[in-house]
Amino acid sequence: MVLSYGYFSIISQEPVFGDHYQVMDFVRDCSSMVVFIGISLVLNRLFIYLFQPLEHYLGKMFLYSLLLLAVNTLVASLYASIDDISHEEYVASVYVFSLIATFISGVHANIVFQRAYRLQMEGRHKLEMENARQKEVNLQTSLIALKSQVEPLFLFNNFSILSDLIDESTNDAHAFLDSLSRVYRYK
Repeated sequence: MVLSYGYFSIISQEPVFGDHYQVMDFVRDCSSMVVFIGISLVLNRLFIYLFQPLEHYLGKMFLYSLLLLAVNTLVASLYASIDDISHEEYVASVYVFSLIATFISGVHANIVFQRAYRLQMEGRHKLEMENARQKEVNLQTSLIALKSQVEPLFLFNNFSILSDLIDESTNDAHAFLDSLSRVYRYK
């Protein structure tokens, strides 16, 4: 209603409710605008469903805009032919209403696309964080498993060497045992 009033009072420089533009014209234009926006938003929902906004976003948004403009222009032309409106009146009101409806639907679609994109990015970020956490847990588990495998083998080899050194040289066996105790103290 405000757009219709603004257009006819400010842009066209005609009195709002004068000889050329009556109250019934104002009501008709307001109802036409509501119809155009309603049809455009219904088509908007259909196009959003069909376009799957997150794949090839820019190309689909461009194609979506062209398709919405074409359909709204077609609806405006059908409306003008049904209501038997002159070309000047068509351009002055019906076509302007279809452009406004296209703009409103485009803003709505962009909001929907951006929300879907943001939700997808948040989901992707959560998956990446969970994946990183899971990798850390896997590395910790692998390290613990490796330690549990290496320690018995390390002890077995060192005790075998120590056993052989005791038979050969007790001084070397004492030095080896001191070194082994320092390793375990460090560990």
